[in-house]
Amino acid sequence: MWPRHGIIAAVVVGFLVLAGYGLYRTGQELPRAVDSASAKPSQRILTEDALLAAQRLVRLPTTASELPFAEEAFRLADQEMDLEFADAVRDATANPQPMTPDAQVAQEHLRHVEQDRIKDSALVAKLEATGASKHLVDMAKARLEIDTDEMDDATNDLSRAGGDPQSRIQAMTVAHQAGSRNADTTQIKVAPPIDAEGLVQAAKSYLALSAKEQQLQQARAAAVSAGVSLTAQHETLEKKVGHAEHDTAHLSLEDEQQKALEQKARSITGQRGFNQQQLAVVYSKWLGTVRTQERALVNRILRDVVLILSIVLVLLLLDSLLMRVLAVMSVPKRSAQRLRVVTRVSLQALGVLLILIVIFGVPNNLGTIIGLATAGLTVALKDFIVAFVGWLVLMGRHGIRIGDLVEINGVTGEVVELGMFNTVLHETGNWTDSSHPTGRRVTFTNSYAIEGHYFNFSTSGQWLWDEVRIDIPAGRNPYPVVEALRTQAEAVTAESARLAQQEWTGVHRSPGVTTITSAPAITIKPVMGGVEITLRYITHAAERYEVRAKLYRAAVEILGEVPATSATTA
Repeated sequence: MWPRHGIIAAVVVGFLVLAGYGLYRTGQELPRAVDSASAKPSQRILTEDALLAAQRLVRLPTTASELPFAEEAFRLADQEMDLEFADAVRDATANPQPMTPDAQVAQEHLRHVEQDRIKDSALVAKLEATGASKHLVDMAKARLEIDTDEMDDATNDLSRAGGDPQSRIQAMTVAHQAGSRNADTTQIKVAPPIDAEGLVQAAKSYLALSAKEQQLQQARAAAVSAGVSLTAQHETLEKKVGHAEHDTAHLSLEDEQQKALEQKARSITGQRGFNQQQLAVVYSKWLGTVRTQERALVNRILRDVVLILSIVLVLLLLDSLLMRVLAVMSVPKRSAQRLRVVTRVSLQALGVLLILIVIFGVPNNLGTIIGLATAGLTVALKDFIVAFVGWLVLMGRHGIRIGDLVEINGVTGEVVELGMFNTVLHETGNWTDSSHPTGRRVTFTNSYAIEGHYFNFSTSGQWLWDEVRIDIPAGRNPYPVVEALRTQAEAVTAESARLAQQEWTGVHRSPGVTTITSAPAITIKPVMGGVEITLRYITHAAERYEVRAKLYRAAVEILGEVPATSATTA
């Protein structure tokens, strides 16, 4: 037993040391976040993606310490969307896409349709000016409407083929307006500080923060990549504009317009690059705040683990101390064993309760706790509750008392203890047989008085029927013996029969029921080798053995020459 306790205690102490080291490490301050401004450039990202990433992040539970970074990140992402839109419009104006064969066909078709529309429009105006008939004017207007519909269809074909810069700019404008409205409706809600009550809640909060940290890392990596890419583009444009400034003589109008567009592109690209760098810095600081919260949660989890291990270690020490105390105490072995079992179960129940509180936290709703605890105790202590109610029944008028001869669940014995929860009997044999004590103590819970039944052979006067059996050998007339035994039994049990008759007569019985007689009764039954005479009589429970001895002595005297060994008892 001792080596097992020592091994378990050593393992618990080892885990405590590891958890303590984790507490020390997580209790220190986090190092400053490293700005990854030197990350390698990757594919240019869309501002809509950056804004969506910022929206997803600010919609997560945001504490007060994260609020400044969330607001700044969302502001920069919104600003980046505006800069990207301006850059896209400039790029679409300065660098129109080359006409594809489909676009050329659609543009030619649109040109012809537009010419037809112009002609039909002039025809309608001429007919109305010259006062032509209404029929001719209506037909000309109908052709003009057909031309207008065909022109709209041709314009759509040209737009789908990519040959209409204005339609592309218009589509980008519509998308930008929709994104702006979405950004305007986004609200950042401040969540209460993380108060992870219990080990389970702390673990859930840590997993949520880990997922948030992963999204922040992805958003920061995207911002760093976009910033590096835009910075490289800005440097390229700056070099190009610098070379163009050395050669400013003889510039045409188109060259001047191109130069202005390049200057604008350089300015927008520089602003976007700086904006993305600022966004990456904000995400880095936001990550630092989230990691600080994660570190605090890890510290809280380790504290709970240390507390659980401490509870286990204290229980082991108390159990070992109990064994030492019981070993030196002069307590009977049976009592010491009972005390040890009760104490160990109590310690284990207390330890389990404390560990559950550490794992799940202290419940908030006291009424619900009391209700659940009461229901649980009612189910767990159902047998004890029924036993207590049974004790109240047994203490009533028709119950049992110390010294009564009873039969409970098929076991007959004399009542020696009648407690609030248990009844203890000294077991005896069958009452019609020897009825001598067997030396065994039998304990029953008092629930038998409610859920079962019991027999009490000790009435208010403790009267009971006993019997004596006599064997008469073959060849001897049994009737003189029967009459003699009847006379002796009536003489010996006369006083008991009279008292029992009076007591039974006083019992309230239903009308029409025959009164019970207390007179002795004799039956004769042939058996192998002779005749068996059975004498039944009433006697007091305390005088049972004395009355039986008198009747056997009288039977021997009556039989005379019959050996005493021929008489048997039942």
